[in-house]
Amino acid sequence: MLSAILFCFFVIGARGRLWQPALYWITVVQVRAAGTAVGDLFAQRGVLGLGMSTVVTGLVFATFLLLTRKRDVETMPPGD
Repeated sequence: MLSAILFCFFVIGARGRLWQPALYWITVVQVRAAGTAVGDLFAQRGVLGLGMSTVVTGLVFATFLLLTRKRDVETMPPGD
C-alpha cells in the first residue's frame, strides 16, 4: 500500500508539482516509511539477512540515483 501511494507522489513530482513544501515533506515521509518497511521485510523474514539486505538495497538506491540524475539544478524552479 505504501508503495502505491509513493508511486503517486513520484508521478506528481515528475510533472514538476512536487515543489510545494507540503507535498515535498509528505513524499519524504512516504519514502522513509516504505524504505523501512521493505528493508525490515528483507532483513527480518530471513529473505536475505541483514548484511545482504543492506548491500542489495544500497545498490538499488545507488542505481536509482544514477538513472534519475538527468535533472540539473538549473531546471529546478526558483525558491521564494
